[in-house]
Amino acid sequence: MFFNKTFTDELSSIKAAFQSTHDKTASLIERMNTEIASKESSIKELQNEIKDIENIKAQADNFVANLKNILA
Repeated sequence: MFFNKTFTDELSSIKAAFQSTHDKTASLIERMNTEIASKESSIKELQNEIKDIENIKAQADNFVANLKNILA
């Protein structure tokens, strides 16, 4: 019985190690998913800012073109 107890303990230890690895990996994946979502949100905000800048630039270009026509 002594060997069976030792093997049982060893198997339990191995299972615990794999469970710990699984839990740590699952936690890592969740943190990475959170970081991805945060980065995607930042990208969307930057894209909106770029669109706003492009719209204002188009208005400025149009304004300059109109001034050139008036001054020509």
